[in-house]
Parts: sequence; structure tokens; C-alpha cells
Amino acid sequence: MEILTFNNNKQLDTSNFIRIGDLSHFEGPLLTLFEELNSGHLYLFDWVDRDERYNRWLIYRASPNHLLKFIRNKISHLELFEKRPEKNIYFTDIDAGNKSFYNYGTFKIESLPKAYYPNSDNYFELSDGNNIDKIKTLIISSLSKQKSENEYSNVYWVSVQKRNEVKSAYFNRVRNKLTSIPYPIRHTNYRHLLILVNLSLNNIKGVNFDSYPTVKKRQTQNKKQYANQYN
Repeated sequence: MEILTFNNNKQLDTSNFIRIGDLSHFEGPLLTLFEELNSGHLYLFDWVDRDERYNRWLIYRASPNHLLKFIRNKISHLELFEKRPEKNIYFTDIDAGNKSFYNYGTFKIESLPKAYYPNSDNYFELSDGNNIDKIKTLIISSLSKQKSENEYSNVYWVSVQKRNEVKSAYFNRVRNKLTSIPYPIRHTNYRHLLILVNLSLNNIKGVNFDSYPTVKKRQTQNKKQYANQYN
């Protein structure tokens, strides 16, 4: 296997990872999607190397948008890799003993060998994957959640009566399954006309938001499942 330069002090916590399915599988998984339960972030485990004892996997975040493009054959494996939302790349070496997933160290790579980059000619093949419907469902759910969070942080509408006084500001609708509810927030005696663009609620000075609803963190009852099939 390639000799890697990595940082022992920068490890990825995989204790809350659950396995969703394989985007590529041939006599064993080659490209597997995981979800991190606390953040909802999606990670790919990308097989790159092996020796007599270990299989080596790269681990990196993947955006739901580009995962969907990959499944629809609009981008290659290399493009999916290069468009990852975080530049950090981790690796883990998993032995044939197949211990529980959290028993393995997962370290940040300082310099990725060229041999470990995906091939630009590799595209998704439906016949090579498994649990693809489950993967698609999760991706679409992640995209919907991402859109809702973006809408929540954006200003919906601002009405200015006078140059030195903001009478009312209506922020984006807080959505639920039944309806859309605009919440008015009032503040006065601003000295200058406010220009509010892509501004989260907590950025407005002097406004008490304690009495307004907040987005509750997503809770999950999914049982943790660890990938113990990497041999």
C-alpha cells in the first residue's frame, strides 16, 4: 500500500455513523454512503488500496446535490470527489478481523497520493449498487432539510416607514407540515435605513428572540449500525 502522510491529532469521529448503502459493489463494497446522525452530514467510504491484512478506505463528506447528480450520471466519481463540501480527507485501514467500526483509527491525510484519486471515466452503474432506493430517499431528505435551513436564515420581507425607524420586519416563514406561518418582529429607533440580506434572526441588534419559536434539532431513533463488511 501507499505510504501516507497523516496527522495523528486530527481524527474523524465515526461513532455516530450509520451505513446507508453501496453506490458501487463488486465482490464487496467499493463506494459506500454513510450518514452522521448528529449533523446529518453524508460521508463516502471510498476503497482505494489493500495488502495481505488490511483494506484501505478514504473517508470524505459528500454534498446531497452532487450525490444526486452522480446517481443520475451527470458527473463522474472524480467530479463527485472534487466537489466535496469539505476539503478534509480521512483514511482508515480495516483488517480482515472485521472489528466494530469504532475500533479503527480514522486520520486526516496531509497529502493524498495521485493513485488514490478516482478515475474520471468512472460513472455510477445502477447494477453495481445496492440499497439505491434507500440512498435516494436519504439524499432527497437531506436536500429538503438543507433548503429549509437556508430559508429559515434568510430575510423574507422588510417594510420601512421612515428613514430612522423600522416599523416592522417580517422574516421568512417557519414551515411545518400543515402551514406556513410568518412571524412579525418589531423594533424602532434605528438611525439608518437597514439593508437586510441573507441575515439570520440573531443578527438583529436589540431584538429579543426568546419568545419566538426556534427550529428544533432533528431527533432520530435510528439504531446505530456499523459497517463490518469491509474485508
